[in-house]
Amino acid sequence: MKIFLNSNEENSLFNFDSKQNNQLEILNGDNALQSSINATLSIFSILKTSLGPRSMSKLIIKENGSYIISNDGATILSNIKVEHPAAVILVNIALSQDREIGDGTTSIVLLAGEMLKSLTNLYFQAKSEGKLIHQTTITTILYQLLEKVNTILDSLSVEYDNSTTDTLFKLAGVALGTKHYSYWTKNLTTITIDAIQNSIIKQYPSPNTTTVIVDIKNNIQICKLQGGNIDQSCFRKGLIITTKQIPSLKFTINKNDINSSGSGNGGESNNNNNHIKLKTIIIGYDINKHIESTQSIHGTIKSTQDMNRYYGINDSLILNFVDRLIRNKVTLVFFRYKITDFLAQLLYSNSISMVQDFNDNNENDNNSGSNKNNFDFDSIVTKLSKLTNSIPIMKYDELDFHLLQQEQQQQHQQHQQQENEYEVNSCFGTISNFEIVSKFEDDFYIYLDNSFKTSGLSCIMLRGPTKDIVDDLEIGIIDSLYLIKSSLESTPMIVYGGGSCEMAISMKLLEYSNSIPSILNNNSNNSSNNNNNEINYNQNYWKKEISKTLSECFQIIPTILVMNAYNSCSNIKSPLETIAELSTIHSKEEDCTQCSLGIDGWTGEIKDMKQMNIIEPLILKKSIITTSIEAVIALLRIDTIVSSSSFI
Repeated sequence: MKIFLNSNEENSLFNFDSKQNNQLEILNGDNALQSSINATLSIFSILKTSLGPRSMSKLIIKENGSYIISNDGATILSNIKVEHPAAVILVNIALSQDREIGDGTTSIVLLAGEMLKSLTNLYFQAKSEGKLIHQTTITTILYQLLEKVNTILDSLSVEYDNSTTDTLFKLAGVALGTKHYSYWTKNLTTITIDAIQNSIIKQYPSPNTTTVIVDIKNNIQICKLQGGNIDQSCFRKGLIITTKQIPSLKFTINKNDINSSGSGNGGESNNNNNHIKLKTIIIGYDINKHIESTQSIHGTIKSTQDMNRYYGINDSLILNFVDRLIRNKVTLVFFRYKITDFLAQLLYSNSISMVQDFNDNNENDNNSGSNKNNFDFDSIVTKLSKLTNSIPIMKYDELDFHLLQQEQQQQHQQHQQQENEYEVNSCFGTISNFEIVSKFEDDFYIYLDNSFKTSGLSCIMLRGPTKDIVDDLEIGIIDSLYLIKSSLESTPMIVYGGGSCEMAISMKLLEYSNSIPSILNNNSNNSSNNNNNEINYNQNYWKKEISKTLSECFQIIPTILVMNAYNSCSNIKSPLETIAELSTIHSKEEDCTQCSLGIDGWTGEIKDMKQMNIIEPLILKKSIITTSIEAVIALLRIDTIVSSSSFI
């Protein structure tokens, strides 16, 4: 999708005249400001129907012919083609919110767009009436009002008990409830909370202080399995790897698909597999390349004996490698890369199971619309190492070093009369559960777990009938995970959603605006002593006007919620009547900061958000408002648009 300045500018950001030596026509002053506002409002118009539970999805067709269907703001923004630099600035700022907090991208675009439109109208109206105001004056007052809004947010927030998961369930449910698969919110919310709880890392910097850290990227894996129903998605402790090579196994496992072994209640699947204990080793290097590099050292072949020695290098290295595995009673080998048939047959004949050429199931998936949870190329080796509690072998010579080190450790254990079989710094680990959970096309999905060592690894298995649905499920789960992460790692404070918080901020800002004395600049007084007073009066006047304008901008969130529901429910009041009634209720409250009335996104009616459990973390709301105002400040300070690749 392309966003341009406007229809009058010949679908181009900059106009060039080839007859004039490609000289640049610069946009400056009010033209540059208006151009920036028009571009940002184009994005506003795209996302305004993607807010709330009645949000609509967008079908985005890419240049390569593939497409994405999603109502997630971050996914839409990251896949549309934006050419106008001001629009690019807004998109990048909004996407930074998604990377940091995990949600709120749509709200940022809507708030920032409404603020830009209203403040620009105020600027041009004042200019037409002869009331001069500089753009930097507006941005300075906006920064001051941001501090005021943060103070209001603190008074609106309510503390919750973070020792239980009740509030976390509500927060995750609100994040997932705005997606079009909200009918399965309960199951997906349970999955999200279970994965977070299993991967929490607690630190104690002082005796009375506990710090919670949730490492989503390294500890929580999302595995997408096509086929089945959404309610068959589940959470399991451990890890899933995929391979296109048929695993060679010399032990009995269950090959049940998730359809039969997974639980539909969101918790850990009730698997009746008998836990086994397999001694494992991870080979992270390409053993074929090592053999080729060793053979390349051999000189020119001049006789049959030289030929036998040349091919004997291959046999010698492989036999030596397998011999060391047999002597150490290894029962399962993970090869990061593909191995030769000779090595595979040799392992099988010696009752050693192996998995080769494995990876993470999301590594080659480039169409999910989100890259938050994409694993690095070798991170799957790191996670497998963490699961098995072993050190991966990344070079051929490392195996001899670790074997020598293990021998010394065993002697030390015998001396100390310890019974631990494996140490943390050993190259050998354990696996207690090996299960082929699914096969889709050429890929085998293998589930691994280790009940002998707590790894903190979590796997969320998402099921869906098509790839589009599973990809969209992943986006919602990731948003929910990062939202819960930010809530756990910050102060446990919440605010009420459904536009209740925004309407309360609007009323408090309006009250603050009315408290500012309305003193206009008096140009008739030319004394030097009064000049300073004139400047202060002028600033007070504009602070009053801008705070009043800003208070109206915050009503855009409940307004859009009503408008999106109004098209689906014909028995409700008009959006203007509903917003007027809600603002009246908030303004009449003795303490409007305690008012929890907002908009029911499904019906468009005014309801109590506290009773509906519609809540949002304070850190999310503060981040949305702060990012929106910062984006407005950045765009309002633009007075010239010029291309660096052109010349004058």
